[in-house]
Amino acid sequence: MHNFTAKEVLKSDFDLSLLRVSDQDLEELSLRYEEERKIQQAELSKRNLSYKCHYSSVFHSIFTEQFFSKNESFFLSLIFDEKIIQRLNFITEDQVSGYFDHYAITLSKKYRGLGDKIVLFSKINSFKSSLLWKGLVSQSVIESLIKNRVILNVHPFYQEKVIALYGSEEAKYFLTSESDFVRLAAYNKIGPIKCIDAMLADPSAKVRLRAVQVMDPDDERISGLINDSSKKVFGEVLKKIENEKLPLLIGNKHLKDKYFKRYFEERFLEAKN
Repeated sequence: MHNFTAKEVLKSDFDLSLLRVSDQDLEELSLRYEEERKIQQAELSKRNLSYKCHYSSVFHSIFTEQFFSKNESFFLSLIFDEKIIQRLNFITEDQVSGYFDHYAITLSKKYRGLGDKIVLFSKINSFKSSLLWKGLVSQSVIESLIKNRVILNVHPFYQEKVIALYGSEEAKYFLTSESDFVRLAAYNKIGPIKCIDAMLADPSAKVRLRAVQVMDPDDERISGLINDSSKKVFGEVLKKIENEKLPLLIGNKHLKDKYFKRYFEERFLEAKN
């Protein structure tokens, strides 16, 4: 393996394919990890502790050794080598990736621009989340990640943070996020009133509920939700639906709920009077 410094890696014409961890180093790291895991598990057994040892405690034992922190080149290779995740699957464990995040953040603080390169080219998404959260990624790169929808690969918590920082135009790119938490944040940023149809068609009850909450009581679309599978959505419909449309709810499965049944009966009697 060639030895490169972070400064060299930052050069625009640097070929990231040169950053590769040797098979020998990978094998040694895997063996050390497995050996340490067995040692710690045996120690737990001696102490009659039934729970399994954490990835983090095992990894911590080998992470701080000279073997792992040989030089910047070795760590950068672990960040950029595309095959790392497949060959060292324990790296993606939340507790283990925290150690990688720490070193990625440390190096990115030391070398301006490294955060951008890691976010753009590393295959390990946890790095991207952490660097975004720490403000170590330039605005131009963040905007590029949004437009290319790469931002959807980072943790939902950080997607929501990015939505909060940008405007409604950027929020539109998050409407296809797998996280309903993120989609809801995006709809709220854009303005739910503008997105009611899309929100009502959303597979998440949280998003549909928010749509009903902002709709006018006389909105014709409310009656189309009387058979919604979500009790929370139905509860909001029950509050808002117009009196003359209350008979549409008779026989609804959600009225088996005592609270809904009592509330429906109260509204129905009031409507008759």
